[in-house]
Amino acid sequence: MFIGDQLIGVSSGWTTVRLYSDKQLEIDNVIINGNIQSKGYGKKLISEIQFWVTKNGYKTVELHTYLQNDRSHKFYFNQGYKILGFHFQRKL
Repeated sequence: MFIGDQLIGVSSGWTTVRLYSDKQLEIDNVIINGNIQSKGYGKKLISEIQFWVTKNGYKTVELHTYLQNDRSHKFYFNQGYKILGFHFQRKL
């Protein structure tokens, strides 16, 4: 995401097909420049991603966020996301 020629936000993601949700985009690393957070740019970035996935035949958008990241939870709840479960990991 740019304002003029200044990069202010980025996100990555990948396409998956889940039995419970069909074709979906799993977004990751949603980052907005810390100097301009809480000014609506994150909402705009998520909105643009959702527009793109709808236009390209995706059925859902999914993401993961850390338990301790309360600010992100509030943000995603305000964007209409719901908690579906827990993400487990085992380091080898």
